[in-house]
Amino acid sequence: MLRERGMLWRTEQTYREWAVRFARFIAPRSPYAADGTDVAAFLSALAVNGRASPSAQKQALNALVFLMQEVLSRDLGEMKFTRAFPKRRLPMVLTAGECRALFAQLEGTPRLMTELAYGAGLRLMELLRLRVHHLDLERRQVRVKGGKGDRVNGCADAIDRVNGCADAMRNGCAAARTC
Repeated sequence: MLRERGMLWRTEQTYREWAVRFARFIAPRSPYAADGTDVAAFLSALAVNGRASPSAQKQALNALVFLMQEVLSRDLGEMKFTRAFPKRRLPMVLTAGECRALFAQLEGTPRLMTELAYGAGLRLMELLRLRVHHLDLERRQVRVKGGKGDRVNGCADAIDRVNGCADAMRNGCAAARTC
């Protein structure tokens, strides 16, 4: 049903996980017998007991509204539940020396991926989906298509590290796997 609406596979997977968690929460009752008060109790429990972030709670809400209204054809009515509060955290920034020490502990592909993610500012899924054709070696840029904002990132240090591996991968060299 999610696919018919053009939603991503990852969204389908996430919604399914929330549906399973909800079913466990209301067990031994069936989700078919659930109503808006059960959904509100689950969302409140996420905020209070599960210490969920506001975005996780909102994701659960969207998943359960979809489950109840679109899949089970049930009206939830007005729900009142405890909202999750954002956690206050100071951003953690590593110094240049700490980054070098971290990179020194890694080797091979994990080091390359870490340097590229840090140097080009890539998110995890952007890094994992990265291919050779995303590297613009002449302009020393990483072209991220399908990421947030279809942006172009670049950092000379990260791109310099990739040059040798990109050449090896273009030539089909097995050594590229150890860069």
